[in-house]
Amino acid sequence: MTSNYDKIKATANYLKDRKGIRQADILLILGSGQSSRFQHFNLKKKVKYSEIPNFPVSTVKGHKGELILGELEGKNILIMNGRFHLYEGYSAREIAIPIQTAFLLGVKSLIITNAAGGINRYYKTGDIVMITDHINLTGENPLIGPNMDEIGERFPQMNDLYTNEYQEKMMKIALKLKIELK
Repeated sequence: MTSNYDKIKATANYLKDRKGIRQADILLILGSGQSSRFQHFNLKKKVKYSEIPNFPVSTVKGHKGELILGELEGKNILIMNGRFHLYEGYSAREIAIPIQTAFLLGVKSLIITNAAGGINRYYKTGDIVMITDHINLTGENPLIGPNMDEIGERFPQMNDLYTNEYQEKMMKIALKLKIELK
């Protein structure tokens, strides 16, 4: 039986050896409505999810299902154009494979976008909201099962998951671009 780490390593090796995606600094995961957001990137490589071994394939309308390597301000950005969801039938462990693969490609920072509904009457369609914390109420966890020491700790600290450094950067950028951030 192939371990999850073996799958992740094989996926990373495929991207390095067969597709020329050898290193990235940041992983940017685009959600619904974000598939055309790379006009400022210097695009280098593009691979369909369906071509990548062990990668889930997005079934959601509007999620293109492609992995893109781009460059922005001297940083290699790995862009997932479309993401995966539990409601598509994937396990949390399967959904984590692309993120863990990116880690093996050198990624140390993760930015996730999405479109979401909410019950806060002060939020309107199109508002940009910065997440500063979350509670997992799904009962799912990608860390269940044998630990992969090569990827990291069994149960990492969650108290600085959304770092103050990134929150401050986001607030500065929003202010500079005159974007109201909620």
